[in-house]
Amino acid sequence: MKLRKGIFCLLLCLALFQPVTAYATAGGHRGGSSGGHSSTGGSSRGSHRIIRSGNRVWIGGRSGSVLSFVLFTGGILGITFLKRKRQQHALAQTDRNDVLIAMSGSEQEKQALLQEVAQTFQKIQAAWDAGTLESAARCYTPRLYDEHRRVLADNRENGLHNHTQKVSLVRISNYRQLGTDSFSLTFGFSCLDYTEDQAGRIVTGDAKRKQYFLQRWFFNYDAEKKLWQADFIQPVDLAN
Repeated sequence: MKLRKGIFCLLLCLALFQPVTAYATAGGHRGGSSGGHSSTGGSSRGSHRIIRSGNRVWIGGRSGSVLSFVLFTGGILGITFLKRKRQQHALAQTDRNDVLIAMSGSEQEKQALLQEVAQTFQKIQAAWDAGTLESAARCYTPRLYDEHRRVLADNRENGLHNHTQKVSLVRISNYRQLGTDSFSLTFGFSCLDYTEDQAGRIVTGDAKRKQYFLQRWFFNYDAEKKLWQADFIQPVDLAN
């Protein structure tokens, strides 16, 4: 029984460590689908051959070989996962440095702007998840605010609620200055993205498994409020 549980855990790890990507639509992600892999496997019963030598216990037979395989493969998966995390961190840092180089102004002004747009991104995601945009109204231009209100109203009319939860902003890249008071950049982020009906049933998306999204955000400067506001959100197809 323990051996079967070990094999099951290994297969689960293999599934969880696969990258999950999805295509995000502007203004919340409407329960994007995730690509999944399923595996089936069988186990054969074999006799255990136990050899005692002093305080050491050697386990032979097919079950011992499978257990060794599980432990070995688990170690490889762990190393691969950590290596991938380090590579992602290095790539994110490289992207951030490229953005800072492309921006104008002092180093302090650049860092402040990146912090401002990152906070705007998180506030809009939180407001979308709550289904009410008032808490993030200052983060929007009137055009995008009206568009998001319309989408949320349509969802309510259809008895649906789209959630974007546990949002992690992973990368900021591809900064483009569009004018003295406008620019665009790309956000790479992961989140739980799913849609519920009025009964709480999940109709699209996944409430337990994070998905990865790329979106290009366009910002305009409001001189009266003295802040940058999100004006347009363009999903980026990860397949390209």
